[in-house]
Amino acid sequence: MIIHIFTADRFHLVPTILKGFLQLQEPQFYVLARTKEDERDSVYIDIFRDFNNKSFEITHSFKELKTVSKNFKDNKIILHGVPYKWMLFFYLRGFTNVSWICWGAGTRINNKNWKSIVFTPFKRMIYTSFSKIGVLMPHDEASLRKDYGIKECVLLSYFGSLGKFPYSLENLTKEGNTSSIKKIYLGNNSSSLQTYLPLAEKLSRFKKNLYVNCMINYTFQESSISLKLREVGKAIYGDNFFMDETLYTLEDYYKYMNKCDIYICDVKGQSGLGAIFTCLRLGKKVFLSGINYDFMKLLGAVVFHVNEIDSMSKEAFFEELTYTDKVKNYKIIDNYLDKEIIIDKWKEFFKD
Repeated sequence: MIIHIFTADRFHLVPTILKGFLQLQEPQFYVLARTKEDERDSVYIDIFRDFNNKSFEITHSFKELKTVSKNFKDNKIILHGVPYKWMLFFYLRGFTNVSWICWGAGTRINNKNWKSIVFTPFKRMIYTSFSKIGVLMPHDEASLRKDYGIKECVLLSYFGSLGKFPYSLENLTKEGNTSSIKKIYLGNNSSSLQTYLPLAEKLSRFKKNLYVNCMINYTFQESSISLKLREVGKAIYGDNFFMDETLYTLEDYYKYMNKCDIYICDVKGQSGLGAIFTCLRLGKKVFLSGINYDFMKLLGAVVFHVNEIDSMSKEAFFEELTYTDKVKNYKIIDNYLDKEIIIDKWKEFFKD
């Protein structure tokens, strides 16, 4: 039996991922590792009840996780985006059939960070011990091959939300928001918070025509960074600056994203693929950087680099995509997210 292990405090990701796997109705077990016990355990309890499935356990500390995991030493284990400490535990305790789904972190050596350099041999040791490695972006595979000598990775996509996107090609409009005030979403969530202040300042020359929405929807905690962002944002944009902490259902999330005119994510690593895919299918203008930008260009999507904003005129920045480009982006993402193909790749990954 396959044992899935998740960092389950990521409520913006894990519940939807679980619903996808549970649809397969295969004999699998799920360990949902949280950092504390609270009322949000019910999110997972309700999901498994809805699927009439009892094959799960929620842990609330690393100690509990280790105790539970010892029961599965002879099983195939799949780690989904977990911390290095967890990886090291499975390696040192002699688990021999462990696979890893990389969520973007730890794929490349940062030569400007001494910790990254020092721990490279240990990460290489752990990575090469995995039975299989799955990646969500081809750039992560390239980095793992180059920096850590990984010979093979499998490109995968999660599929829990596939088939639930409520908008079709017919919903694309030739002309979007005709108001002089355009809604800008800075994304993807609170983990991107440190990029929002530079973006808010970068966009200030367009302030008379902007409503800036900072997406801090998940795992947000007030900090000196958020307080500074709030202060500067209000000073520049006044009431047209908003930090959104709302937790949306999937249905409401699509409606929420459809309200923006331009989506900007200045995160250099992998982040917010779901938001990017959503915006491109909604016909939005998207600015990206790092491997998110590279990946979308590789797919052939019409996107812009964040660095282009500095040299753009007001008219160029606010100019929406042509209807042809909107249709092109919709079709590219729709084809990439082919559910049958994605599920077949997972089933192959599950095999020993």
